[in-house]
Amino acid sequence: MIGNILHWLRERIKFWTKPATSALTIATLLDLIRSRTDLVLENAWLPQQLIVLNRQIPHSAPQESIK
Repeated sequence: MIGNILHWLRERIKFWTKPATSALTIATLLDLIRSRTDLVLENAWLPQQLIVLNRQIPHSAPQESIK
C-alpha cells in the first residue's frame, strides 16, 4: 500500500516538474533568432536578478544543536 502511494507521488512530482515541450521548443527557436546584443544584455542582467531574489528569500539563523 505504501509502495503504491510512493510510486504515485513520484509520478506526480515528475509530471509537475517536467517542462512543457512545446514551450521549450518555441523558446529555443526564439533564442536562435535573437540578436547577440539581446543575449549579452540578458546575461549581464542575470546577476542583478539573483541579488534581488536573494534579498527576498528569508534566511533563518543557524540553529544551535541540542545536546
